[in-house]
Amino acid sequence: MSNKKVLLNALSKYLGEPTSKKADNSAFYCPFCKHYKKKLEVDLSTGLWNCWVCKTSGFKVSSLLKKVNASYSDLKKVYNEESYSTKQYSYKLDYVSLPDNYIPFEESDDSFFVNRLKKYLFARGLTEDDLIKYKIGYLDDSSKNTLLIPSYDSDFNLNFFVTKNIATGRYTNPDYSKNQIIFESFISWDSDIVLTEGVFDAFSIQRNSIPLLGKILNSKLKERIISSASQKFYIALDGGELADIFRIAKYLISVGKIPYFVNLPIGEDPSSIGRIKIWEYLKKSQPMTEEDLFRYELHNKIN
Repeated sequence: MSNKKVLLNALSKYLGEPTSKKADNSAFYCPFCKHYKKKLEVDLSTGLWNCWVCKTSGFKVSSLLKKVNASYSDLKKVYNEESYSTKQYSYKLDYVSLPDNYIPFEESDDSFFVNRLKKYLFARGLTEDDLIKYKIGYLDDSSKNTLLIPSYDSDFNLNFFVTKNIATGRYTNPDYSKNQIIFESFISWDSDIVLTEGVFDAFSIQRNSIPLLGKILNSKLKERIISSASQKFYIALDGGELADIFRIAKYLISVGKIPYFVNLPIGEDPSSIGRIKIWEYLKKSQPMTEEDLFRYELHNKIN
């Protein structure tokens, strides 16, 4: 078991004096969203921590201390004392896990099947570096037609994955909650962010792009948007999806952010447009205002 006193002393040094909650839980002021109440809770017996306002979370006390720039000596003391109860590990197993037959390309052979999958990805604009960066792989089954694209959260914990069969073109999502921020490990929350529909759209944009795996903002993403320092959000959905674009813009304006309308051709998305040309559209995009929303809603009521 962890030495809870050492963990608590380290947390108190960087987060201030805690308020004791039930069992081994302690509550602190959150350094990420800076809520006026102590909403960041840490379970010293399992290492799990979570802010109930901005939803920033992790699995170890050390990961929290890293985020608040704890000194090397303090981190080392905590590392030496971390040994959590089985409750934490059962929680991890119930969380997202990759299929046993998943093989990342960086560990694959040079077979015909692997090269066929790579050829498909290269034709979609990806590079060898992208395969390594995103840990893209495939399912080692009888057909070897299925790509697997994992996603990791800000603590580099697996939070979701997407599979695509290149023979049928069908995507399949695992039986896990989609209430995740896809590719969060690559997101800088104090820079401009591009919102896209799918993972290949995000690959085309290359940096600071979040695929929605659809056309709506999930609750976790909404909460993170609110707490972020990012101000400009570029909405790069299919040019014909105006209702979805304006719905997202309406939410962004309501929380004090600036939505930008990326005016893509109808039937086109960042993936089909390509890596070079999509940035021409991004540079030409314009901010959306409450007046734009009003005019759109009025137009649709009249029609």
